[in-house]
Amino acid sequence: KREYIGKSRSYKFYLSGELIKHREDDREYMGRTLYLGSLKSDVYFCIYEKDYEQYVKFGIPLEEADIINRFEIRLRNERAYYAVRD
Repeated sequence: KREYIGKSRSYKFYLSGELIKHREDDREYMGRTLYLGSLKSDVYFCIYEKDYEQYVKFGIPLEEADIINRFEIRLRNERAYYAVRD
């Protein structure tokens, strides 16, 4: 179910295979990604299935992955500068 309830006015949900070119039959194994906030903004959030990323990139079986999901706060421009400076 692709449902989001929150204060952010913008979000995007992707099956990871939608963003990169792979064989069509590989797409179901590539995981899902949710972006909260505008990708053009100086601050947005990214939540994705890290275990699937490791499986696709390195062939690590899903059940052996150290990290299952990953949450990132992505900062750019002045937001990134002040986050590191302070």
